[in-house]
Amino acid sequence: MAGLAKLQRVSGAKLLASTEAAPVLSTGITADTDPQAGMHNPFPAAKVDKIIKDGQVVSLGNLALTPISTPGHTAGALCWQWQSCENKRCLSIVYADSAQISLNIPEAEIEARLAKWQAPAPRYTRGVLAKFAKTVSSASERAVTDKGL
Repeated sequence: MAGLAKLQRVSGAKLLASTEAAPVLSTGITADTDPQAGMHNPFPAAKVDKIIKDGQVVSLGNLALTPISTPGHTAGALCWQWQSCENKRCLSIVYADSAQISLNIPEAEIEARLAKWQAPAPRYTRGVLAKFAKTVSSASERAVTDKGL
């Protein structure tokens, strides 16, 4: 979010935000309800040009973008959905903002599946990608290549 004010300034772009996100974006101060409240310094405030609601279609050229309220990471988080068509083939595209997948599967079933799971063989056994795969840590550990140095 810290780059929104600069992006607005250099491009003249309009900023649309949910009711919950607007005060954060326009002040640069994280909301008290944000799980990361107090962890980061304030960021440059941006001008919120319009408040939008869940499902309110926004037209941008010939695109019809639909915001989807996805509170979780922050109270005002929005995902966006639109159709992209080329050569008579249309796809639904979703920009997922800090989305989370919730499984309705009993814990015992998840444990049983994990117990059976085996990592697939590496796709790359030679070259730069193979070296990277051998040295990089898990994404849950920030995917660093110098762990332990």
